[in-house]
This record gives sequence, structure tokens and C-alpha cells, in this order.
Amino acid sequence: MANETRPRGRKPATGETPSLRFALRFSSQELRRDLAAKAEHQGRSMNVLINEALARSLGWPDDVQVA
Repeated sequence: MANETRPRGRKPATGETPSLRFALRFSSQELRRDLAAKAEHQGRSMNVLINEALARSLGWPDDVQVA
């Protein structure tokens, strides 16, 4: 796929779609600790919590399962 071979940081050429990969960096250790504590309390991973928040922000229905 053309998007996978495109150098990082380059804008997509006309007709190309941008990559759907997201990178999340925590600017605060406190945020990371809070998120890790919430994930542990719920018995889920931080990635699942982040994916669910992203899905909600994109307007996906609540019954959609994200992994």
C-alpha cells in the first residue's frame, strides 16, 4: 500500500489517503499514572481505554467493540 511506504512527515500526494496510524505521547507522568490506575481498576489495558475514547470522539456507537 502506498501509505505504508510514504516517508514519515510527508503530506499525502493528490489521491493518496493519509495513514490512519495514531501516536499518543503523554506529556505528563501524572496523566499516564491516572490512566494506568483507571485501566487496572477496570481490568483492561491503557490501549483499550485510549481506543474507546478515540472511537467516542469519532462518533462511533457505544456498542462497537474496540480492541
